[in-house]
Amino acid sequence: MKNFLHYAQPSIDNEDKKNIERALFSGTLTAGDYLESFEDKLSKCCRSKYAIACSSGTMALHLLALALDVDKNTTVIVPSITFMASANAFKILGANIVLCDVDETSGLLSISALSRIISKVPKYNKIIVVVVHLGGRLVEIKKVKELVKNKGVIIEDACHAFGSYRIQNSLEKDFVGSCKYSIASTFSFHPTKTITSAPISASTIPQKGPGPNPANSIIFIPDNGPIRLTSQRLKFN
Repeated sequence: MKNFLHYAQPSIDNEDKKNIERALFSGTLTAGDYLESFEDKLSKCCRSKYAIACSSGTMALHLLALALDVDKNTTVIVPSITFMASANAFKILGANIVLCDVDETSGLLSISALSRIISKVPKYNKIIVVVVHLGGRLVEIKKVKELVKNKGVIIEDACHAFGSYRIQNSLEKDFVGSCKYSIASTFSFHPTKTITSAPISASTIPQKGPGPNPANSIIFIPDNGPIRLTSQRLKFN
């Protein structure tokens, strides 16, 4: 069927095949130099301080949930149009999930609906707003930040938006993944996304420091030995 519409049909050229072969015979099929190179290039592309590779976009969100100590006293606000992982990654830890209406034109998180929800969240609850950039289109995240202020944190689910950017001051490009208004962004490289690879995803994080910053909890890099990450708490692979 020549006209069959594929769900996902990545473009793979000879250079891709050569790189796959190099990786296969590098002596390291997990972690290693290729993964570190990927993370380094991704962080530079997104203008972030860190990039951390994960096994899936869902796992990227779940690691962030673990790092932020999500529990039953956490309210996670998610747009009503998204992939279920945007909510499931937090629900599995007991979070209270609240669906936020979307704009009828763009399908993106409605700022007015978000404002109403935040005003009703109990004062003792932690708030996490999961901003989903849908189909490459970007939420007005600066307005979300103005609403959230010091009441909670923002995570960008940017699995649909790798390479997207906003124009600032008519010249400056504000790339998704730079985390200018969020504590982290997550990406997926599933075959249906902007670019693809073997099953992998990533989180970008602006910097390592005090406060609710997932870099403090996710990044564990030993000074020696072949194992790149150490397991210090119960989680999935």
